[in-house]
Amino acid sequence: MKKVISIVLGLLGSLTAYGQDGDVLLNDEVYHLVDRLDIQGRVGMALPTTLKPYGREQVAEWLARTDTTGMGRRARTWLHRSRVLMDDAYCQAQAGHGIWGTFWTNGRDFYGYYRPAKKDSVYKDEHGFRRAIKGRREAFKVYANPVLHLGAGQERSELRPQDPTQLLFRNTRGASLRGSVFGKVGFYTEFTDNQAIFPQYVRSQIAATAAIPGEAFFKTFRTNGHDYLSARGYLTYSPIPQLRFKLGRDRAFWGDGYQSMLLSNYATDYYLLNMNVRVWKLEYQSHFTQMTDLIPNKPDVIGAQPRKYGVFHHIAFRPVKEVSIGFFENVIYAPLLPNGYRGFELQYLNPLIFYRAVEQSLGSPDNYAMGLTTKVNLWKRLQLYGQVNLDDYNFGQRKNGSGWWGNKYGLQAGFKYIDVLGIETLDLQVEANTARPYTYSHYNISGNYAHYNQPLAHPLGANFREFTAILRYQPLPRIFMTGMVQAAQKGLDLSGLNYGGNILRSNVTHLQDFGNVVLQGQAYRVMSLHGRMSYQIMRLNAFVEGDISFRTEQTEGDQVRRTAWAMLSLRWNLPQRIMGL
Repeated sequence: MKKVISIVLGLLGSLTAYGQDGDVLLNDEVYHLVDRLDIQGRVGMALPTTLKPYGREQVAEWLARTDTTGMGRRARTWLHRSRVLMDDAYCQAQAGHGIWGTFWTNGRDFYGYYRPAKKDSVYKDEHGFRRAIKGRREAFKVYANPVLHLGAGQERSELRPQDPTQLLFRNTRGASLRGSVFGKVGFYTEFTDNQAIFPQYVRSQIAATAAIPGEAFFKTFRTNGHDYLSARGYLTYSPIPQLRFKLGRDRAFWGDGYQSMLLSNYATDYYLLNMNVRVWKLEYQSHFTQMTDLIPNKPDVIGAQPRKYGVFHHIAFRPVKEVSIGFFENVIYAPLLPNGYRGFELQYLNPLIFYRAVEQSLGSPDNYAMGLTTKVNLWKRLQLYGQVNLDDYNFGQRKNGSGWWGNKYGLQAGFKYIDVLGIETLDLQVEANTARPYTYSHYNISGNYAHYNQPLAHPLGANFREFTAILRYQPLPRIFMTGMVQAAQKGLDLSGLNYGGNILRSNVTHLQDFGNVVLQGQAYRVMSLHGRMSYQIMRLNAFVEGDISFRTEQTEGDQVRRTAWAMLSLRWNLPQRIMGL
């Protein structure tokens, strides 16, 4: 028994213990820095980069452990600035007087209070015995900040030939609050009020799905504008350092690429319960969600929007710190089935079970998928990564013909190459994604792989091929530059027939049993070029940035339509993904 206990304690002790706080918002610039440190092996441990978001305390620990030997000046400055933004203790150590001794005392947060844990003090009494004075152990910190995204620009688009030029703007105002108590409980909440006029191709997506990408309910104003509220909030709890729970409203991204074929952050926030376990060389995560099966233009008098649910598992094994291999599975299910209302399915709440066996025992009523993830770091300069999402595959159908409609899967392959041509902080990422027709769809449209009419994986849904190349560079300590090119092809539905590209349609209406190929249907091609330059303001998580974009798209039988737009923005405590496909 003593040996067993010693082994268990050794396994647990082999992992770094992190305190609790909120998560780093997805799309934050620090995610790319963590990728660089992981590829270079500078942290001295295997970084679990596949499951995002990362906890702030986790990232702070990684940055603090970074070996800066041989690191160039720009990279060291980038590391320092990121530690100021992510590591509260590091930021507090450089605190000043701020404004009136109350606001911006650490130079980063509008208001912050930081009280570290106080350890017991030990002394010897008059008899020489060691005595301890119980100290105040309850660490506490809280930070309040404004959230802003103010921008204006102009677009010229052939998608709107009657009025090709229009004003673009973004007006986001709000606030966020985060912190932790006792080093075990963390919290985060954020609220923003938003008005925006998006580029024409985004407005076309909104019209088709009745949803703003990444957002929920909205109202229209000024004919072509959108008005919407955003809110997220959650609690985190870690009873032991190797176990973490998260409960609230947020989203996740699973993968090492720019896109994800498993679970992306393209869709809006949803209610979730997340459990993450790290033991030895394993990381395991269970993700339970409640989502919305959107009914566009639903009258309030008929009640709430229908609910749907998702359960996700991912386990990763890292035999060495340069290699990670993961297994993924998920089930999307709806309370309403063709044979009646079943309500919430309790059997899927089991965090330690093979979901396929459970789903089959229930009569296979739900949308099940499984997949693999992999990541390999080579020569401290290169990372190869990939994903396979197997929605369904029947080898027995191959004897009946090729291209069976039910063989549904998505693939991803990519690489990241840092310090290209020996130029420090010049990094290249190249990625290819594809999904066969009818992937992510289901016979019950409520069981499709979507939330609020927005795909939970790749934004293009299914029946597509896509190529992305991203070049990132930091020429000066405060300046970040990003250039991206994307090219994609997709097969659209034609004459009302279901060719497999629209995951919101029931796959019962599939066009044919056999002979299905990627890009079948009406051909659609799109290419996008995007450039962004950001300048960080002082020690704040605030950036002045300029965006410029050029886009062409063509539907078979139609002419090429071009769109160009530019925008200047102030972004504060609100990361922003490049507006691509």
